Amino acid sequence: MRALLLIALLATVAFSVRLQKNSLGKIVDDLQKTKYGNTLLHMVQLHAMAQGPVQELEDAIEELISDLNEELQELESDFGQRTSQHNSDVISLEQEIQDAEIDVDRAEDTIANLLVPRRNQLQNRMAQIQENAEENRQTLAENTLVREQDHEAYEAQVEELNGATASVDEALALLISLSNPSLVQVKKF
Repeated sequence: MRALLLIALLATVAFSVRLQKNSLGKIVDDLQKTKYGNTLLHMVQLHAMAQGPVQELEDAIEELISDLNEELQELESDFGQRTSQHNSDVISLEQEIQDAEIDVDRAEDTIANLLVPRRNQLQNRMAQIQENAEENRQTLAENTLVREQDHEAYEAQVEELNGATASVDEALALLISLSNPSLVQVKKF
């Protein structure tokens, strides 16, 4: 922006020097209001003190204008390149954002439609398995108690049968001894 202002001021000065208008006082007042204008006026004063020709000053001003134009073109070119790169980066990043949003939507759909129902199924299955395990433990405890009771009854029955068998054996022995009576046996009887 300053370069454009300086170029405009220098062009105005060069034009005014060429035409040598009577409004030179007004131009000098305008130039004194700006930093670049003051610099230009100091250059003119120095040139006048050195008593150089005005044409050299005009050439220097035109060269300065040319240099400023080249610098302005370079700045505009750099700005255009950076603007192009910025726009390219913006487009690339917007595409990445859209892709990320699509990925997030897909992940949310997967979670909501597949994983949450599957988790609920697994939780229900686990609850059922735990319930079945608890029922199996109770059944095992009951069956173990029944088995222990049956075993105790069996042991009692075996003991009773052993006792009965022993009594039968004694009765048999007594019958056998009575069927062959001997004096010793009759005495015992």
